[in-house]
Amino acid sequence: MKVIYLKTLVGLLVLCAIAMEMKAQTSADSAYVDMNLPSGTLWKLVNESNEFYEYEDAKALFGKALPSQEQYEELIKHCQWIWTGTGYLVKARNGNVIEFPACGYYNCDGYSYDEGISGRYWTSTEHNKAQTYYLAFDVEDISVDYYKNCFGRSVRLVKK
Repeated sequence: MKVIYLKTLVGLLVLCAIAMEMKAQTSADSAYVDMNLPSGTLWKLVNESNEFYEYEDAKALFGKALPSQEQYEELIKHCQWIWTGTGYLVKARNGNVIEFPACGYYNCDGYSYDEGISGRYWTSTEHNKAQTYYLAFDVEDISVDYYKNCFGRSVRLVKK
């Protein structure tokens, strides 16, 4: 009787540990980080998903949670960007860190490029009806530029 009880108890403890780990992962995925920026913008700890979004889809799905051109420029100006070989660690003056993986992108005809080499992340700032600003980086450069909305890019969210 004691053996069955112990096995059941151990099984329940294992299930509880797994559930707590899953809850912690979910909490981490939805966490926002204070990067000590003048604007007070908080950056999501991780990308929204491993998917690429065309601009109109990103705008429809995430709306005001997409960072603006100015918010990316502020992040570039006020944080240290450290190339890891697979993306950038972005370190704030307060010691907090977020990572931007070099996920690559896909072009308007659906072909993907530069996974592990570069990153492209949408902003909410439109240049004109057909072009929107985005964060662009590779091992040599970090900038904000604009290009066609039909490209597939990653998404990192913010809140203020």
